[in-house]
Parts: sequence; C-alpha cells; structure tokens
Amino acid sequence: MSTVLELLQTVRDWQCEGHAVTLCTLVEVENSAPRDPGASFAVCADGRLAGSISGGCVEAALVEESAAVARDGGARVVR
Repeated sequence: MSTVLELLQTVRDWQCEGHAVTLCTLVEVENSAPRDPGASFAVCADGRLAGSISGGCVEAALVEESAAVARDGGARVVR
C-alpha cells in the first residue's frame, strides 16, 4: 500500500462489500520505529489486512484489538 488514498480506497471497497473495517493509525513513537506517526493499517472483518504500522507482533496485536473494537464499538488508544 503506497499511499493513504490507496488505503482509504481499499477500506471503502471493503465497506461497499458489506464488511466492518477497523482503521489503526500510529499516533506516537518512542525511541525508533520503522514507520512514522500517521502510518495507517486497516483490518477487514473477514481477515484481510492493508497498510502497515510496524509489522510483526505489533500488527498481530492490532488485529486482536480490532476484533474487540468491532465487537464493543468506540475508538481506543493502545500502547
């Protein structure tokens, strides 16, 4: 995913297919990180992923957090 506009188009496409989508955005970085604040990652209810925040365990944790957000509703800040 090379641009925010492409990510948002993917999110829109998933929503038009009738899927719930969670959008995760990196808001702060401590020390070093592979991506800068503003990086985004989308999780489709059917398991598809788009974008990137950091890779590895961080994104895996966000997939789990996204399921809870979709279930419970409301925004969250996760550390």
